[in-house]
Amino acid sequence: MRMWRDAIQAEERLWAAVEIQRCWRGYMGRLRWELEYESVWSREEASRTIQRFVRGWLGRTHAIRLRKRIARYEFEQARRRFKAAQKIQAAARGRQARHRINARRQHIHQAATTIQRIYRGHLFRRQLWEKVVSKRIVQIQAAARGFLVRNRRFRCIAQVILIQRHYRHWLHRIPEEERKRRVDDWRRRRREARAAR
Repeated sequence: MRMWRDAIQAEERLWAAVEIQRCWRGYMGRLRWELEYESVWSREEASRTIQRFVRGWLGRTHAIRLRKRIARYEFEQARRRFKAAQKIQAAARGRQARHRINARRQHIHQAATTIQRIYRGHLFRRQLWEKVVSKRIVQIQAAARGFLVRNRRFRCIAQVILIQRHYRHWLHRIPEEERKRRVDDWRRRRREARAAR
């Protein structure tokens, strides 16, 4: 009879140890999952902040370029009006001054054409570089997002397999009465924990 009691006590100690291990592993798993989720969330938040700053910078750059273009157009209009006034004055002053003014005007036109050609080449190269940078940014973001999604999917599948394994073990190894008792005990502890909050 005493051996039977000792065997029962040993079995109960074994079940108690298994229950403690199960609770501890569940707690550690939830803690690891929360840390991983926090890490992924912070990375996504950082990428959103970087995107917001880059888009703001691109918007400001575009607005500055637009303002410069408008100012340049107004400057060209004023310069054309000035040139028209010069032509009228040259026609009024006569043939002598006309020759000198025409030579000067030709020189100015050549300089303006050279300046415009150089500036337009610079503007085109800068726009092309901005397109290349934007495309590279999108490629890097796509690769990072793909990596994060694949990682998250792998972890999720591993966790599902672990949960299924534990649940099948629970169904096959533990009798129905013991399962009901443990579930009732777990619900009671959960109610007490909620009430304690």
